[in-house]
Amino acid sequence: MSGLDNEAERRKELDRKLSSLSVTVLVIIGLWLLLGPLWPETSGYAWMTDLLGGDAEAVPRFFLGFLFLYFAGFVREKNYLRETLHGMVEMIRRQLLDRGGSSVKEAVRILIQALSSEDAETRAKVAARLEKLTGRSYGEDKEAWERWYRTVPEAAWSGLKGGTSRSGEG
Repeated sequence: MSGLDNEAERRKELDRKLSSLSVTVLVIIGLWLLLGPLWPETSGYAWMTDLLGGDAEAVPRFFLGFLFLYFAGFVREKNYLRETLHGMVEMIRRQLLDRGGSSVKEAVRILIQALSSEDAETRAKVAARLEKLTGRSYGEDKEAWERWYRTVPEAAWSGLKGGTSRSGEG
């Protein structure tokens, strides 16, 4: 495994751990908000209420605000990923229009690799783009796409600009 692969795996593992930790913290806060008022003196709920000005509704409002900010972060991340994917697809599309068959081959190779994404929406969009580019329909089956990719003769790539060619049947 190369250094880049190791780094990517470490990042993926850290993302999983942080995601799990975030969910755990949110569950604890939620349980504390639900059960804390039942035992305010022993749960620290009374202390937090006093800290926030003594209003009984201050604690739930504080954490509700926190949850909205947390949710906004998720929405921002989703939008960033969507924009990045659209940018990549647009870049590939421009390459296809500007160049010949070798760019089509490279675009298809990149899209096939993108079928490894953990995101179902990304895989579905990539599969749709592959079908449009190649005229083939293998869905999200990365192995089937790879088998097909290996069977396409080099000369056939220039005919795969709009999904009209059926070269490389296999």
